[in-house]
Amino acid sequence: MKKLLILLSLAAVVMFAGCAENALLHNIDAAVYTFELVNFPADDGDYAIPGDFNGWNNGDGEGGVPITLTDGAGTSEEVNITVSTFIFSITELGTYNRPWYPATEGNSVDGFSGDSWNFQIEDLVLGTRGTITIDGSTVPATITVSN
Repeated sequence: MKKLLILLSLAAVVMFAGCAENALLHNIDAAVYTFELVNFPADDGDYAIPGDFNGWNNGDGEGGVPITLTDGAGTSEEVNITVSTFIFSITELGTYNRPWYPATEGNSVDGFSGDSWNFQIEDLVLGTRGTITIDGSTVPATITVSN
């Protein structure tokens, strides 16, 4: 009986340790940010912000991050982000077309096309709130994270 109790205790420790190692996000709050585009060289209209923080959802289904541009500017609704480093882009809603490229460029090269039409954020502090601003007036675009 004593050996069985020890064995069950060890199994419980391994189970909980394994769960924490794989997920790494237990009990950590998401970062909550809006995306703001300024001086962006794209026609007025509806766009999406897909990325590896949302499964590259380009707005043609639930979970996409829509943003409307008017005169090169727009602000998204708040987005929950649960990863500290991620790549994203700005696409026409429901497509992966990037009509603003090559008038400006992102700071991350697309692994499939080799084009610099993605953006990368590193070391975003989870549990914070703020704004991710992409200024399209420079090449590559200037990205500012403020909270």
